Amino acid sequence: MLSLELGLPPVSLKWERLQRTICRRRRLLLCLPRGRVAGTRLKVVHEEEGVEPVEGETGTEEAASISPVCSQFVSDILVFTVPQVGVLSWNINGDLHQKMEDEDLMAILENFELIMLQETHLLPGEHDSLVIPPGYEVYSCPRPSPQNLSQQWGGVLALVHHLLEHSFRADISSPDVLVLDVAGICVINAYLPPQQSSAMAASDPNPVERFIAALTACSARPTVPVLVMLDANGRTADRQSTAWGPARTSLDTLLETRGREVIRIFGEHDLAILNGILNLFPSSGGWTSSQPAGTSVIDYMACGRALLDLIECFDVGPDVPKIPHELSTRITHDQAL
Repeated sequence: MLSLELGLPPVSLKWERLQRTICRRRRLLLCLPRGRVAGTRLKVVHEEEGVEPVEGETGTEEAASISPVCSQFVSDILVFTVPQVGVLSWNINGDLHQKMEDEDLMAILENFELIMLQETHLLPGEHDSLVIPPGYEVYSCPRPSPQNLSQQWGGVLALVHHLLEHSFRADISSPDVLVLDVAGICVINAYLPPQQSSAMAASDPNPVERFIAALTACSARPTVPVLVMLDANGRTADRQSTAWGPARTSLDTLLETRGREVIRIFGEHDLAILNGILNLFPSSGGWTSSQPAGTSVIDYMACGRALLDLIECFDVGPDVPKIPHELSTRITHDQAL
């Protein structure tokens, strides 16, 4: 499981019918009825013990003193500071309908605002029947339905908390490659089948070519940072993809052909691999895949230089039983909720 945490300066409130304020997991939700912002009395309630509630009236200096936010108001849109947004990347390894009904798994997912899953094994349109955490929107990029009702493979999915301003980029998404614009960041969630998989030859362009096309399109906007969550099925040892990227340390010392290709692709788009940057992220060096044949590092997060400076923590989490690849991170960044 890969996760990262983003810290956030001013953002705009998206909820339209809200009535109270809650500070939860260091994320402040200012909840007000739309059109009734000016002169509304706010009360910020922290879930942590020992933190007293703070009150203030909107449109006054008193509101600006509410910790941990500095509030301003423009007509009926509330602008405030949100400290962090959590991002999770996870190879869920199929059986998604059953797993999404597991309370323990749901409790993990609800700790993150942006959740990217790989190998969903969903059919087209099947995501509409999933049980998802309350307050999230779901997007899916499955493979086409297999012929002869055979087993479905691959597929990627995103869950986005509805407070996050975002849009699904259907124009550059494709099977196994999902692209979202999320609060000023272009986020790519991709799954690359193993090189020997029949899926590599089943489509034209192939999955690697489609991933490169999406990454190239996202990178064409110089003012929009790019964050990639990739199940590459490729081992990169401790190689870094850019000259400016911090040095990596990896438990996995094997460098494969697919791994070299991933390093080249990231390097051509000026993205550094986050896995194993131990001087910045001490918990980022773990194995990402545990299989009967052994352990490996084949799942990655990568980003550009500007976004790297905003990442507060990046973790490679422990495996959850029956789910082999876990990656999670938390990033600090300006976002529109």
